[in-house]
Amino acid sequence: MSLAITIIASPKIPTTIQQSISSPNIYQVLSCDSFPAASVSALMNQVDDSQRLLQSAQQQLARIERLTQEHLPARLHKVDDKFWKDYVQTFISQKFIPPTIQSLKRRFDSGVEQFNRILAEFTEADSALNTAQKATQGAVHQRSVASLLGNLLVSSEYLESAVVCVPLAQKGEFEKLIPSLPGLVPNSNTIAQSDVGHAAYALVVFKPELLQLKDALAKQKYQLREYQDIEDGDTEILKGARKSALQRFTTFLASTQGEYLSLTLSTYIMRGALESQLRFGKDGKIVIIIDHNSQKQVRNAIKTSFQNAADEDADMYDEIETDNAFLPYVLVTGNIQEIDK
Repeated sequence: MSLAITIIASPKIPTTIQQSISSPNIYQVLSCDSFPAASVSALMNQVDDSQRLLQSAQQQLARIERLTQEHLPARLHKVDDKFWKDYVQTFISQKFIPPTIQSLKRRFDSGVEQFNRILAEFTEADSALNTAQKATQGAVHQRSVASLLGNLLVSSEYLESAVVCVPLAQKGEFEKLIPSLPGLVPNSNTIAQSDVGHAAYALVVFKPELLQLKDALAKQKYQLREYQDIEDGDTEILKGARKSALQRFTTFLASTQGEYLSLTLSTYIMRGALESQLRFGKDGKIVIIIDHNSQKQVRNAIKTSFQNAADEDADMYDEIETDNAFLPYVLVTGNIQEIDK
C-alpha cells in the first residue's frame, strides 16, 4: 500500500479546497516566495534533478520496506493515518527552510552510505553466526570436525584425527578404498556420525603422511577435513554480536523510514515550488494533500474547486492568461511508499 501525495501550487488557493476534498490531511505548507529565484534553464535542470532524486528515494524506500518486514516487529510495519498526520504536522510546523536539490541529494547519498554500512555489519554478523551454527548443529557434511568427532578425537605429537564425509550411496565404495590409503593407523576408521545424506568417517592419521593421504583421497574425489574446533562459547559470542548488530540495524531502519519520508516530502514540495516559479514567477502558495484514496478523485476535486472559485471571482486570475486552462495551478502527484503488514 502507498500514500498518495498531491502538491498544489498557485497564486491563489481557493478557500473551498478543504470542502472539495474528502481527505482530512490537507496542509498549506508555505509560500513560493520563500524559494530563491533562478533562471528558467536552472529551474528546468532542478526539475529534472528532483525527478531523478524521487525515483532513487522510492527505490530506497522499497528496499527499506523489504528489510523492515524481515527484521522489524510487526507493530512497526505499518505507517498508519495517525502517524502520518502527526508526522506531516511536525514536519510543516517547524520553520521550513527550502532546501536545494543538491542538499537533498547530499542527504540521500549520505543516508544510503550509512544504510549500506550498517546493513553490511549486520549481514557479516548474521553470516558468521550461521556458519558457526552449521558447524555445530547442521547437516553432517556442513559440521565442524570437532563436533563430528566428539570423544573420538585423537591428538598427539605423531597422530591426528581427521574426517571424510561420504555420501551414503558411496559408503561401500569408500570402505573398499580404505585399506589402500596411505598414512592411516590400521583399523582406526569408524563412522562418527551420519544422517540421511552423508556418513562422517573418523580417521586417525600419522602426521608425517597427512599430505599423502589428502592427495590420495582427492584423486578419488574425497576431501580430508582436518580438526578445527568451534567451541559452543564462540557461538554464544557470535549470537551476542548478531543481536547487537540487529539492534543497531533495526533502530536505523526505523529512523531511516522517517528520514526518507521527510526527504521524499521535501522533494515533492521543491518540485511544486520549482514548477510554480516556471509558470507564475515567485508568487504563489503551496498546499500538500495526503490521501489513501484514488488520486484521480483528488485531482477532479481540485479541478472543480478551482473552476468554482474562478466562476465566483471573475478577477481571480487577472494577472495570468485565464483562457489557458493549464495555468491556474501546478499539480504534482506521486506516491510515498508505505510499509504495510
